[in-house]
Amino acid sequence: VIMTGMFTDEYYHSGTFTTRREFDRRDVEDDNGTATGVFQRLQRARQSLETAASAIQDAAAGPDERVGELLGLAAVTYNLFGEAYCSGVPFSNLDEGGNLVPGQPNTTEEVFQLAATTADAAAAAANGVSTYTYLAALQKGRALLNLGQYSQAAGAVASVPTDYVFQTTHSIDNGQENGIYAFNAVFERWSLANLEGTNGLAYRDLNDPRVPWTDAGHNGFDEVTPLYIVEKYPGRDAPADVATGTEARLIEAEAALASGDAATMLSKINEVRALYGLAAETDPGTPAGREDLLFRERALTLFATSHRLGDLRRMIRQYGRTESQVFPVGEYHKPSFPDYGSDVNFPVPFDEENNENF
Repeated sequence: VIMTGMFTDEYYHSGTFTTRREFDRRDVEDDNGTATGVFQRLQRARQSLETAASAIQDAAAGPDERVGELLGLAAVTYNLFGEAYCSGVPFSNLDEGGNLVPGQPNTTEEVFQLAATTADAAAAAANGVSTYTYLAALQKGRALLNLGQYSQAAGAVASVPTDYVFQTTHSIDNGQENGIYAFNAVFERWSLANLEGTNGLAYRDLNDPRVPWTDAGHNGFDEVTPLYIVEKYPGRDAPADVATGTEARLIEAEAALASGDAATMLSKINEVRALYGLAAETDPGTPAGREDLLFRERALTLFATSHRLGDLRRMIRQYGRTESQVFPVGEYHKPSFPDYGSDVNFPVPFDEENNENF
């Protein structure tokens, strides 16, 4: 969440680590240590989820909804790989003897297809438990949206209630704190951005209740960048959103946009806005204006949930925008450093060169 947020326009870098600054500047080397750590942790999460699901299913006397939860979260990891990384992501695994089986590289389309099939498996294993059925449905819809299959994506999430929320839980006592909050408010390495690099949204100026924030009144860890605290997750033990019913409505809104049904698009957007006490939006009147409205609403509603990078890449891949129109560009906000680079995704790290298939 925090790395994709800084790579896009959600956060500024207010720390001093050069590897993290590469993400903020969109100029990430494949031997970047931070990038390697993020990739390895997401891979470990994926394999741990799938291994646990298999073990529980083997041991269970019958259907076990925990398998649905685990596979639903595995589908989350596949969606994150597809949204954040360049084409060619391999998925290595361990066999029953504990031996490494190197993965084959997958195209971006293949990664999203894996997300969709894993979500299908999650739904089948959820044993009718709605919490996990909805989690699976949202991952299926997210994957199909990334594949440009808009009507199918809307169909996948149609049953998800608008007030549905699936969250990770956090605790200070056991060391599993909310890192999204901690790196911003406690360690002061991330600061809420505003109009970053010309194209960034005005997250602070809009004063939208979906992105609550406060001015810390001092600079961040680098002693240069003003520190602004995001209060969406207001503490080290605050739960963090993984999947929400508001995302379902915004997927339906995008499907309506794709079919030329501006009225339904606005209806879905305004249903979400009403939850936050916001006034209804009106039709911008042009295709480009409607696209801008939709992606702004997604950015605000899904802020700090690791959706923004996937959306900016989709604006290029599916809507014909250019990198210089959607990502932060031009002079970097720390003037003593080079301007923004041209990366639009995370690199698969250099360590993967050890994979004979890569």
